Amino acid sequence: MAVIVECYLIIGAEKISWLRFIFEGYDGLAVVSTVSAKQGLVRIQTLDCRFAEAMRLVAALAADLTPFPRCGLLNRGALMLCDDE
Repeated sequence: MAVIVECYLIIGAEKISWLRFIFEGYDGLAVVSTVSAKQGLVRIQTLDCRFAEAMRLVAALAADLTPFPRCGLLNRGALMLCDDE
């Protein structure tokens, strides 16, 4: 029997609608709900058998979702944060 898994993410508040739109294109993969629009907090609910697939999609989108300033991308989407000098 499949179990529902929840994951919470903090993303750029202006990216919430975009993330929901992307997940809607992957029919049945996951449901994205806004917990706090002001804070950019979203909940992703998916079945345990589709969790890895949903997280691969989130990882692929991570650079565009981050609420943190970026100087550039490192390999595999890891972020390098800027120093405020």
